[in-house]
Amino acid sequence: MKKRLRKKAGTRYHVLKRAQRVKVKRKGKGCVDYALVPIGLNDQLALASEGYTIDYPYATHWLLQLNEAKEKFPIKNDVYDAIHYLLVVYLCNEQGKTNSDFAITIHFLPASTVDNVQAFFNTLLDAMKQDVFWEN
Repeated sequence: MKKRLRKKAGTRYHVLKRAQRVKVKRKGKGCVDYALVPIGLNDQLALASEGYTIDYPYATHWLLQLNEAKEKFPIKNDVYDAIHYLLVVYLCNEQGKTNSDFAITIHFLPASTVDNVQAFFNTLLDAMKQDVFWEN
């Protein structure tokens, strides 16, 4: 009985395992790259001031995930490419589990070379490691 109640009270979605599975299964076509980074003290205080600690009480890490997605509805502009990249940020615990399947922030990146997208991924990753991500 206690085990069942503990499962209900704990975290429900395992976003890290999903990112690992998609990257291996589709050989980088669904999930290009991911990283699990601890949340720094400044970012924790900023998240607490905005009220995220109520929704994510167990959150101690950022999960940064770079996905390649195909658009279902094309955007009407001069230069259109059907493939774009999504940079998704989740709040999770040290095992990669979270209470909600919804992302904290999503960056829509235009279709460009993978090197440019990977460079933007690395700049956000460095900002997370230097504890200035949520301020930006």
